[in-house]
Amino acid sequence: MFDLPEETLKLYNASKNDFENLLNTIQQDCKKIKIDFLSKEFYAIKPKAEINDCYSFFLQFTPYLNQLIFFSNDDEVISKLKKYGFNYSSLKWMININEIESEIRRLEKIEGLLIFPEVYLSSCIIYVSSKFQLDAFENFIGNVNHNGLFTNKLYVDSINRFRRRNYNQINNSKPYKDEFEYLMNEQFDLLENKAIENGEEKSKASKFVLKTLNGNSGNINELFQFSTSGISQSSVYYELFPLLKLILKEKNIKARKNFTKIIMKLIITTNIVFTKYPK
Repeated sequence: MFDLPEETLKLYNASKNDFENLLNTIQQDCKKIKIDFLSKEFYAIKPKAEINDCYSFFLQFTPYLNQLIFFSNDDEVISKLKKYGFNYSSLKWMININEIESEIRRLEKIEGLLIFPEVYLSSCIIYVSSKFQLDAFENFIGNVNHNGLFTNKLYVDSINRFRRRNYNQINNSKPYKDEFEYLMNEQFDLLENKAIENGEEKSKASKFVLKTLNGNSGNINELFQFSTSGISQSSVYYELFPLLKLILKEKNIKARKNFTKIIMKLIITTNIVFTKYPK
């Protein structure tokens, strides 16, 4: 790191505290989740199940999925997930939180580099969690051609549900909603309210949800926000390589020589903006 103005230093220290608190929360939550998950019995999905049946099946796991990504080395948890049909396409996204923590702490110690550790940790978690859940859902319900694009049925179904939701709100109607639609509307209300609190348009919430469902996990962009003093941007990318290698499971970055090409592809496909923190 390097000398910072008082206001930036306050933000950095707050991020460090949030980083430690988040790690502690993950540790405590994982202990509880593992006991509960291993003791619970779930019903299996039927062959060629309809999409609403897939929703009902998947909803059984939603209280656990955000924490289960941290059990990459736990044979008991992985064995139970496999028992209910979770396969490599989703299980590959499970991570070792200690490895992520170690890499972020290493980046913090690099002379001339400023990152906000809690932002990096949260971005890694949100990225792999959304990929884990989306790939699992795609495995259970399959994909479909929508307007010439090959995407998952959840994305297409959600577009229709969003349209129906907006239509019902405009016409003040209250049609029947299934379990998933109630859950979706509750979460969508929270996202819309958050957008309004941040002074943004409500439509940003739907755009965010649909981008995520379509496989665009934009939170990876946060890993490219940093400030430097005396070191080059390319040197920072080189230092980021071990961390990104832990989370970009769909990318071929086993060797650093492939890293520059992948970075450029990410810039093009995810609209990454290289934001610098205030010095």
